[in-house]
Amino acid sequence: ELSIETVQEFSSAVEQLVKKNVDSKTGIFLSSGIDSAIVASYLPKGTKAYTLKCDLGEIDETKIAEQYARTYDLDWKMIIVTWKDYQKYLPTLMISQGMPIHSIGPQIYKGLIEAKNDGLNSIVTGFGADDRFGGLNRILSRDWHPEEFMRWYTYVDPQKALKKPVSMMNTIFKFVKEDGFIDVFRFISNGPLGEEGDTSFNNPFNLTGIKHISIYTKIGLNKPLDIQRIRHGEPKYLVRELFKLRYPNFNIPDKIPMPRAVNQWLADWDGPKRSEFIPNCHIGMTGEQKWLLFCLEKFLDMIEPEM
Repeated sequence: ELSIETVQEFSSAVEQLVKKNVDSKTGIFLSSGIDSAIVASYLPKGTKAYTLKCDLGEIDETKIAEQYARTYDLDWKMIIVTWKDYQKYLPTLMISQGMPIHSIGPQIYKGLIEAKNDGLNSIVTGFGADDRFGGLNRILSRDWHPEEFMRWYTYVDPQKALKKPVSMMNTIFKFVKEDGFIDVFRFISNGPLGEEGDTSFNNPFNLTGIKHISIYTKIGLNKPLDIQRIRHGEPKYLVRELFKLRYPNFNIPDKIPMPRAVNQWLADWDGPKRSEFIPNCHIGMTGEQKWLLFCLEKFLDMIEPEM
């Protein structure tokens, strides 16, 4: 791991790691966000850059991503992802992972299949910048008591969806400090959050045999994050500084998660029908919440079909 403190050290660390890990068979997953944009700026000219776009959905990252690619002469390509793709790849990804999956999994998988067909054997991503450099600003925004953290962190309350719910509080208690608050840094690095990110990315990579190069996970700050800067509206302050150096003519875009059109795709879904679920529990839920129910039901159908 390369240890850094200043934005200049950060820049040379990224450059060094790109030189060491990237070759002519490497591409990049390039979104509209600053993490992948920074890495893209150090890649050799002509490197293949892929931007994923859902066929439905209000968020379109392609315009900004294409501008990043043009700025550094990368070979840019858009990959359209559909609900059919999701249904096609879901069983494979769940069998491989042994559990229901995050909603970004199928589109990463489709992107990797495309990259493999283009003759690539590795893909570099912006993965890890949020965890390491203070991008998870909502978690870092305050001190949390376990119960309120659990309420905030839980996407779907098991009691509202399942007839026999199980409390997940024990997963949170492991991260409580002596002062009674959650150790958010430990939760980010060693908790469910880190595991979820790792498996969401690593599972599709393992299945396709493409190597995942995550530059940011090989770089660390040699002093603690400045939590006050983050809490006063400067998440990922060092990453943002580096973005401004590499793209002086661009505004820093608003942070968005990887777009997936689950709101649109699951708008007319009539909810889970298996006996484990409370009838009509999906009513009033967001697309991401419905996805968790949809995915869990499909997974249960695969491992324990109901007659």
